[in-house]
Amino acid sequence: FFSLLLIILTAMVIAGVLAYVYRDQVKGVIKDGMSDAVNKYGNPNSTAITNEVDYLQQELTCCGIHNYTDWVGSPWQKSHSNLTYPASCCENKHCNYTTNGSLYQKGCFDTLKDEFKNNLAVIAGTATGFAVIQILGMICSCILFCRSREDVPYIGLENNGLRV
Repeated sequence: FFSLLLIILTAMVIAGVLAYVYRDQVKGVIKDGMSDAVNKYGNPNSTAITNEVDYLQQELTCCGIHNYTDWVGSPWQKSHSNLTYPASCCENKHCNYTTNGSLYQKGCFDTLKDEFKNNLAVIAGTATGFAVIQILGMICSCILFCRSREDVPYIGLENNGLRV
């Protein structure tokens, strides 16, 4: 049990260190994924991506990767010549999809980054809480292991229950 907790704790620490060290690469991977999602948006073979982009833009009140202009010239916009922006970019239900007046102005990448920064204390606190619980579990397993190794006197039936 101790070994298992030690492996999990070590993996958590390594993951945290790697995430910090490679944070710029992580940002790049996220941007590339978002760019790929914008390019696949509206494709009949990519309905899950379309739904996820719509959900992200509506929940985070953002539009595009950097801003709403990311949709101009996108494959979706080229196939919808009468529209420039998806409905999920609109601040209200009655917006004009061809002008930017009622669109979310901020891009989803910056909004997502801000959300992560705003919740960093909660994330760090949760990770620290898990680490403390694991360390306490490791301490308890060491105590139980040491206690189980102590010589326990044997009570035999042949000596009328007396310790031998």
